[in-house]
Amino acid sequence: TDYLDHSLFSTYLVDISKITITENGKEHTFVMSVDSSDNLYDVSYNGNSMDVQSFKYLYEQLLKIYMQGNYTPEEGREYEEYFSIKVVSETEVFDIVFYTVSATKCYYTVDGEGSYYVFVQDIDKAIKKLNAYVSGETLGPDR
Repeated sequence: TDYLDHSLFSTYLVDISKITITENGKEHTFVMSVDSSDNLYDVSYNGNSMDVQSFKYLYEQLLKIYMQGNYTPEEGREYEEYFSIKVVSETEVFDIVFYTVSATKCYYTVDGEGSYYVFVQDIDKAIKKLNAYVSGETLGPDR
């Protein structure tokens, strides 16, 4: 794993048209609009325009969820879904689903395939930022 890219995805934000994040059974869908100069100028959530800069901080937090190491799922064990991210762009659509393994680890799959894990604390930081953002709070790099 030392030689693998540890980021879960690296799609440029301006290439994404929609992101759906599911946490605690709640689905949050964000639709992005880009102008002819490839600048993100609008993010809508539930039909309402949201703060674009705050969304960029939320997206940055999602990019900070890194693969930590190998995990082999136990055969026959049912894993509880903890968090998911579905990204839609012109060139690709992928779905990353995180499953609780322990208090500190989440096994994840990309389009149903995977044998790696991330730290729960990294997902929890993303959930905190997500909930603040959909509540209308202005986000910053440390908020």
